[in-house]
Amino acid sequence: MIEDKKIYVASKAFIVNGSKFLAMHRKDTKEEWLELPGGRLEFGESLEDTLKREVFEETKLNIEQVKLLDTWNWVGENHEIAGVIYLCRIVEGNITLSEEHDYYKWLEIDDESMERIHTVFKEKLIKLDYEEVKTLIRDAKSKYRGIYNYPF
Repeated sequence: MIEDKKIYVASKAFIVNGSKFLAMHRKDTKEEWLELPGGRLEFGESLEDTLKREVFEETKLNIEQVKLLDTWNWVGENHEIAGVIYLCRIVEGNITLSEEHDYYKWLEIDDESMERIHTVFKEKLIKLDYEEVKTLIRDAKSKYRGIYNYPF
């Protein structure tokens, strides 16, 4: 019955540092695919605030959204998640994983690495112009150099 079904909204971060992006593995999955950091919206939050909160909860990183990249949608048996993917950069922090994830990897921004990402995100990320993504991150770093104390 459709009344029993839930719909959630989520934000995911494509966090780029140099030529690599952050991907994480959930403890509760047996598959080896990786996902992007982020999570579900709480009542009263914006998508941007959700992303900053979720990324900090999962990684202890403070991030800045650089650009909205795409939308995504996943339908399960009893619920659906509709979400957005933001291109992000690290403002400060060192990765410390929450209990949700058992490991993370910095993967090269290329088609081969995208094959390791969950299908719902891979379908969107594979369409990106990888060189443009790297340029956007470099430009964002230059724009804020001296304002934030970040490790790169």
